[in-house]
Amino acid sequence: MKSSSGIRCLSEELQRALERLPEKVAAEAIKTFMSVIHSIVLQQSEERQLKKKSENMESKFQTQLEKYSENAMQNSAQPPHKNNYSVSKNEMKLDAFRKQVEEEKARYLNSVRTSRAMTLNNLQTSLPNVFHALMGFSGVCVQAFEGISRCSEAAVSYSGVVSPAI
Repeated sequence: MKSSSGIRCLSEELQRALERLPEKVAAEAIKTFMSVIHSIVLQQSEERQLKKKSENMESKFQTQLEKYSENAMQNSAQPPHKNNYSVSKNEMKLDAFRKQVEEEKARYLNSVRTSRAMTLNNLQTSLPNVFHALMGFSGVCVQAFEGISRCSEAAVSYSGVVSPAI
Protein backbone atom coordinates (compact mmCIF):
# COMPACT_ATOMS: atom_id res chain seq x y z
CA MET A 1 0.00 0.00 0.00
CA LYS A 2 2.77 2.42 0.87
CA SER A 3 4.34 1.76 -2.51
CA SER A 4 1.14 2.59 -4.39
CA SER A 5 0.71 5.87 -2.49
CA GLY A 6 4.28 6.80 -3.47
CA ILE A 7 3.54 6.02 -7.10
CA ARG A 8 0.29 7.97 -6.85
CA CYS A 9 2.13 10.96 -5.36
CA LEU A 10 4.73 10.73 -8.12
CA SER A 11 2.05 10.50 -10.83
CA GLU A 12 0.06 13.40 -9.41
CA GLU A 13 3.16 15.58 -9.10
CA LEU A 14 4.14 14.74 -12.67
CA GLN A 15 0.63 15.62 -13.88
CA ARG A 16 0.70 18.96 -12.02
CA ALA A 17 4.14 19.70 -13.46
CA LEU A 18 2.99 19.03 -17.00
CA GLU A 19 -0.06 21.25 -16.53
CA ARG A 20 2.10 24.14 -15.28
CA LEU A 21 4.57 24.06 -18.16
CA PRO A 22 4.36 27.31 -20.14
CA GLU A 23 5.06 25.56 -23.45
CA LYS A 24 2.63 27.77 -25.37
CA VAL A 25 4.45 30.93 -24.31
CA ALA A 26 7.84 29.46 -25.24
CA ALA A 27 6.53 28.08 -28.54
CA GLU A 28 4.96 31.42 -29.47
CA ALA A 29 8.17 33.31 -28.67
CA ILE A 30 10.15 30.86 -30.81
CA LYS A 31 7.65 31.13 -33.68
CA THR A 32 7.83 34.91 -33.55
CA PHE A 33 11.63 34.74 -33.56
CA MET A 34 11.54 32.39 -36.56
CA SER A 35 9.32 34.89 -38.37
CA VAL A 36 11.83 37.65 -37.60
CA ILE A 37 14.70 35.51 -38.90
CA HIS A 38 12.70 34.79 -42.08
CA SER A 39 12.16 38.50 -42.72
CA ILE A 40 15.88 39.14 -42.17
CA VAL A 41 16.75 36.38 -44.64
CA LEU A 42 14.39 37.89 -47.23
CA GLN A 43 15.91 41.34 -46.76
CA GLN A 44 19.43 39.98 -47.09
CA SER A 45 18.42 38.04 -50.19
CA GLU A 46 17.17 41.27 -51.75
CA GLU A 47 20.44 42.91 -50.73
CA ARG A 48 22.45 40.17 -52.47
CA GLN A 49 20.39 40.60 -55.65
CA LEU A 50 20.98 44.35 -55.63
CA LYS A 51 24.69 43.80 -55.07
CA LYS A 52 24.88 41.38 -57.99
CA LYS A 53 22.97 43.79 -60.23
CA SER A 54 25.20 46.68 -59.18
CA GLU A 55 28.36 44.68 -59.80
CA ASN A 56 27.10 43.55 -63.22
CA MET A 57 26.27 47.11 -64.22
CA GLU A 58 29.68 48.30 -62.99
CA SER A 59 31.37 45.59 -65.05
CA LYS A 60 29.38 46.51 -68.17
CA PHE A 61 30.20 50.17 -67.61
CA GLN A 62 33.92 49.40 -67.35
CA THR A 63 33.70 47.43 -70.60
CA GLN A 64 31.94 50.33 -72.34
CA LEU A 65 34.48 52.77 -70.94
CA GLU A 66 37.36 50.69 -72.28
CA LYS A 67 35.70 50.50 -75.72
CA TYR A 68 35.16 54.25 -75.69
CA SER A 69 38.80 54.86 -74.76
CA GLU A 70 40.00 52.59 -77.56
CA ASN A 71 37.71 54.28 -80.09
CA ALA A 72 38.77 57.72 -78.91
CA MET A 73 42.42 56.85 -79.42
CA GLN A 74 41.73 55.48 -82.91
CA ASN A 75 39.62 58.48 -83.85
CA SER A 76 42.22 60.96 -82.65
CA ALA A 77 44.25 60.14 -85.78
CA GLN A 78 41.36 61.30 -88.01
CA PRO A 79 40.45 64.92 -88.70
CA PRO A 80 38.61 66.45 -85.70
CA HIS A 81 35.51 67.78 -87.48
CA LYS A 82 34.31 64.27 -88.48
CA ASN A 83 34.50 62.84 -84.97
CA ASN A 84 32.97 65.59 -82.84
CA TYR A 85 29.39 64.36 -83.16
CA SER A 86 30.10 60.68 -82.49
CA VAL A 87 32.45 61.47 -79.58
CA SER A 88 29.93 63.73 -77.84
CA LYS A 89 27.14 61.20 -78.46
CA ASN A 90 29.25 58.43 -76.93
CA GLU A 91 30.19 60.65 -73.99
CA MET A 92 26.51 61.36 -73.35
CA LYS A 93 25.73 57.63 -73.43
CA LEU A 94 28.60 56.92 -71.03
CA ASP A 95 27.47 59.69 -68.68
CA ALA A 96 23.92 58.33 -68.67
CA PHE A 97 25.20 54.81 -68.04
CA ARG A 98 27.50 56.11 -65.27
CA LYS A 99 24.49 57.70 -63.58
CA GLN A 100 22.58 54.41 -63.79
CA VAL A 101 25.53 52.58 -62.24
CA GLU A 102 25.73 55.15 -59.43
CA GLU A 103 21.98 54.93 -58.80
CA GLU A 104 22.13 51.13 -58.67
CA LYS A 105 25.07 51.25 -56.28
CA ALA A 106 23.17 53.75 -54.10
CA ARG A 107 20.16 51.40 -54.06
CA TYR A 108 22.45 48.56 -52.97
CA LEU A 109 24.11 50.63 -50.23
CA ASN A 110 20.69 51.75 -49.01
CA SER A 111 19.65 48.10 -48.88
CA VAL A 112 22.76 47.29 -46.82
CA ARG A 113 21.87 50.03 -44.33
CA THR A 114 18.28 48.82 -44.20
CA SER A 115 19.40 45.22 -43.63
CA ARG A 116 21.73 46.17 -40.82
CA ALA A 117 19.18 48.36 -39.07
CA MET A 118 16.44 45.78 -39.51
CA THR A 119 18.63 42.94 -38.25
CA LEU A 120 19.81 44.87 -35.21
CA ASN A 121 16.35 46.16 -34.32
CA ASN A 122 14.59 42.83 -34.79
CA LEU A 123 17.17 40.85 -32.85
CA GLN A 124 17.19 43.39 -30.02
CA THR A 125 13.41 43.19 -29.69
CA SER A 126 12.77 39.49 -30.27
CA LEU A 127 15.72 37.70 -28.66
CA PRO A 128 14.97 38.93 -25.12
CA ASN A 129 11.41 37.61 -25.47
CA VAL A 130 12.71 34.19 -26.52
CA PHE A 131 15.18 34.05 -23.64
CA HIS A 132 12.57 35.24 -21.15
CA ALA A 133 10.10 32.58 -22.31
CA LEU A 134 12.77 29.87 -22.21
CA MET A 135 13.87 30.95 -18.73
CA GLY A 136 10.27 30.72 -17.54
CA PHE A 137 9.88 27.31 -19.13
CA SER A 138 13.13 26.00 -17.65
CA GLY A 139 12.27 27.45 -14.23
CA VAL A 140 8.97 25.58 -14.18
CA CYS A 141 10.79 22.42 -15.33
CA VAL A 142 13.24 22.74 -12.42
CA GLN A 143 10.36 23.16 -9.98
CA ALA A 144 8.63 20.14 -11.48
CA PHE A 145 11.73 17.98 -11.21
CA GLU A 146 12.23 19.09 -7.61
CA GLY A 147 8.62 18.18 -6.79
CA ILE A 148 8.94 14.81 -8.47
CA SER A 149 12.22 14.24 -6.67
CA ARG A 150 10.59 15.02 -3.30
CA CYS A 151 7.80 12.53 -4.05
CA SER A 152 10.24 9.81 -5.03
CA GLU A 153 12.38 10.49 -1.94
CA ALA A 154 9.27 10.33 0.23
CA ALA A 155 8.21 7.06 -1.42
CA VAL A 156 11.67 5.59 -0.83
CA SER A 157 11.73 6.67 2.82
CA TYR A 158 8.26 5.15 3.40
CA SER A 159 9.39 1.85 1.95
CA GLY A 160 12.57 1.83 4.03
CA VAL A 161 14.86 1.45 1.04
CA VAL A 162 18.00 3.56 1.00
CA SER A 163 18.23 5.59 -2.18
CA PRO A 164 21.54 5.63 -4.00
CA ALA A 165 23.50 8.88 -3.93
CA ILE A 166 23.38 10.72 -7.20
